[in-house]
Amino acid sequence: MQSSCFIIGGGPGMGLGLARRFARGGYRVGLITRQQQTINELTDALRADGYGLAGLTANIADFEGLKAAIDGLTQSLGPPQVLLYNAAGYGSGNGLEQDPEALMTDLRVSIGGFLLAVQQVVPAMLGQGSGTILATGGAIAYTPSFEYLSMGVGKTGLDYVVRSLAPTLARQGIHAGIVTIRGGVGSSPHFAPDSIAETFWQLHQEAPFAFTTEITYQ
Repeated sequence: MQSSCFIIGGGPGMGLGLARRFARGGYRVGLITRQQQTINELTDALRADGYGLAGLTANIADFEGLKAAIDGLTQSLGPPQVLLYNAAGYGSGNGLEQDPEALMTDLRVSIGGFLLAVQQVVPAMLGQGSGTILATGGAIAYTPSFEYLSMGVGKTGLDYVVRSLAPTLARQGIHAGIVTIRGGVGSSPHFAPDSIAETFWQLHQEAPFAFTTEITYQ
């Protein structure tokens, strides 16, 4: 049976790059994102390359909705062997203008949704003794920004959660890692989504029990 890869969050940029790379690697790809239009666009793009896509919409800040979407993809594609978390809450306003309630909503997307997704997919991975869980990180986690408080706190927290889970999961054959992107996605050929997605694939391909927790793409 063909293995499956679930991508949470993403659009024509990194979402498409990741979907295309893992589809090319032989995975059936499932996507969870907020807008049906995004699913339609990625479906058309992948179809042009000869691949399929199963997509469901969910507000990732709504944990019950996210859980239902993960369950829906699992029913369609089976438990995922790969989970790619590409969702982030970007917020608006600088450090003196950011609405605290909006900040908490953004953190539900950047951090809480990741933790929920991991908890949903890990039991099946444990049962098979292998799996890959990768997240999209950002340089803002290491370079605080007055203008992008919400995104920075979210990426910092995501990095911490990945690092806290990685050693325990690695002992059970599951690779948890994060790709920290130090540049604007799509800003140059080097930072093209397809190029960055190749780094995710390389992490996924690492030998069991010799896992890298973080790769910096720069």
